[in-house]
Parts: sequence; C-alpha cells; structure tokens
Amino acid sequence: MPRPDDAPASAKSATLNSWEAATFPTWTFWGRTTVHVYNTGNTGDTVSFQAGAAQPAYVYIDQGEDHREYGFWAGFPMTVTNATQRDAANSQEPQIEVWAW
Repeated sequence: MPRPDDAPASAKSATLNSWEAATFPTWTFWGRTTVHVYNTGNTGDTVSFQAGAAQPAYVYIDQGEDHREYGFWAGFPMTVTNATQRDAANSQEPQIEVWAW
C-alpha cells in the first residue's frame, strides 16, 4: 500500500475535515492520475470522488481501514469531498488526508 511519503515531489495533497473538498489537477490527458485517501480521523468516513462533470462515486472508509485509491484517466480535474458530518456530541471528528500523483 502506498504511503504519503512514497509520493513524488510533484504530488498534491490536502487534509479535509467534515464537508470540505479539494480539487486536484490531472497531469496529462493520456496518463493516469491516482488519488490516495487515508482516514486520519476517529470515525468512519464517506468520501466522494468526481472527475470533471461526471457523476460522483461514493466510498466508505472505515476507521482503521486507512487507505483507498482511485485512478483517473483523461485531463479532467478531480474533486474529492469528505462527505461525513461531524458529531461533536459523540466526539466524532471525520478527517481524511488526500494525495494525488
């Protein structure tokens, strides 16, 4: 499993809390860019992946599951959203670390 310290110098990253999103570029129209998502919060997390104007794909990352990756072809920007509501009353703080390379 790739770790964030495996990322090349050109990689982009973001830490996303509840309902935050980040958009990452793809580097080449014919190449493949992979988005790596790590669950760094204290609860399970629903993450959405969207390339360009396509329908988003949703995936659930359980606490402790740690990592998911998705590959995108073509030159569309990729938006990743932490689609999990914070629950302060139960001390649930969803957080993901996203890397694209």
